[in-house]
Amino acid sequence: MKYLRKSNITFSIIDEEVVLIHPESSNYYSFNKVGSYIWMCLETPMSIEQLEKKLLQKYDVSEEQCKKEVDYFLNELIEKKLLDVLSD
Repeated sequence: MKYLRKSNITFSIIDEEVVLIHPESSNYYSFNKVGSYIWMCLETPMSIEQLEKKLLQKYDVSEEQCKKEVDYFLNELIEKKLLDVLSD
């Protein structure tokens, strides 16, 4: 599977952090620097493995912690209808 941020989501970057309002629910979201980095990476379709590799190269985090956090964050984005999940 690959993940891609939904094209109808408008966002801004403020002090290296993504801020957005979901157009359908009108809910407001803001992401910390790591979440913002993930959001920016998902401009193009990316597998969870590709995303984890990018994060492990950029941040000082264990592989186990990275996998856990990425999985949690992606599931949150999917639940909030901010991501598209594409089959391979």
